Amino acid sequence: MKNHWVKSKGTQLKVTHKKISALTYLRLKLNKFTQSDYCEIVQKMILDGDDFTDKSVVKSMKILKSSKEAFKKYQKE
Repeated sequence: MKNHWVKSKGTQLKVTHKKISALTYLRLKLNKFTQSDYCEIVQKMILDGDDFTDKSVVKSMKILKSSKEAFKKYQKE
């Protein structure tokens, strides 16, 4: 996520990145996201103009999770 953030923002990591907490990391791991999911989370944060913080990661993660659940529901119908 850090590498994608830096490449997408075109800025130095130390300027834009704050470490995420262990709880946020655990939330990400429990959802079993793929590498492309992590990239999508970062892209959502960038599009929303958010910084790389726990709050913005969780917000983007929830949106992605909701989107995936809606897609699964649509596939069943």
